[in-house]
Parts: sequence; C-alpha cells; structure tokens
Amino acid sequence: MRFIRAVLVVGALSLLLGLTAAIAMAAEQAGGPPKRGCLSCHTLEDKATGKYTLGYWAQERTKADYNRDHPKKALDGASIEPAQVVSVKTCLGCHGAGTGDRMGKGKFSNLSLRDIVHPAHMFSGVFGDRYNTSCFTCHNVNAEGRFDLLDEAVAVNEKGIPKSLLEGKGTIPGALPSSEVKK
Repeated sequence: MRFIRAVLVVGALSLLLGLTAAIAMAAEQAGGPPKRGCLSCHTLEDKATGKYTLGYWAQERTKADYNRDHPKKALDGASIEPAQVVSVKTCLGCHGAGTGDRMGKGKFSNLSLRDIVHPAHMFSGVFGDRYNTSCFTCHNVNAEGRFDLLDEAVAVNEKGIPKSLLEGKGTIPGALPSSEVKK
C-alpha cells in the first residue's frame, strides 16, 4: 500500500513539474519577457502594407468602419502613412481627450484614443494570448497613483520591470503623464 501511495505521489509530482515546465516553455515561446510600451508591439513588420504600425491600424480601421481613408499627415505635419512608425504622441494630436464641447470625443476626431485603444486591445485575443499582455503593457502607475502612457518601447527584465528603473534612473523613457495625454 505504501509503495502504491509513493508511486502515486511521485507520478503526481512528475505531472505537476511537467506542467510547470510546459507553462514556462509556452511563456518563453510567446516572446520572452513581457512587452511594455505601445511601440514594443506596433512595429513595422511588412514594408509593403505597414503591418503593424499605428498608421497601419489607423488606415485599416478607418477603411473598415467608415469606408474612407485615414489622413496621411498629422496636425503637426508628421507622416501617418501605414509604413511609417508613428508614436502615440502623434495620434494624441487629434485623438487626445477633448475638453469643453468636445468632452467625450477626441480633440479633433469623433473618437478619443482611449475609446479606440482600450476596446480594440481588451477584446482582442491576440493582445492577451499571443503577446501575453495586460494594462501594464501600455501603462505604468506613476508616483501619484495615476496611469502614465508608455509611448515608446520599454526595455524590461523577465518580470516586466523597466530596466531604467532597475538602473536607478527614476523615470521610464517615453512615459507620458496622464495630464499630457489630455493636452
């Protein structure tokens, strides 16, 4: 009886260790450490189409939702062509949170970036499943307890902690405070 129990315990432990190793391997195959910063995912994968830059998605979704083209130039003159790597800060020129009579809209668009990005990512299987991402992929909580937007790709360790913070720099390159996102 003791022998059978020992075999069952060893078998259960082996199964558990095997599953743990399989989960660790799956996380490693999913791309290594967590991605942080919008431009850690929104990179130029195909020069012909612009996949998967922010300009690519702007064009693709405007065509799908409105059957028209997205503007190719930002208000500041920056190119938003699909094959160009565009920062979120550029998008905020039109899609930043509106104020006054534009409350609930973008500054110059009917949609604010938050109303585009949050549903598009949270309801996408690719966001969580393929990239192993969460709110902290695009955001960081600042010293005041508010979310900053991580505009640039952020170098991180295997747990997703920004290397700039580990190095004692105290800031994350490309972090936009909430107040700047509203400007």
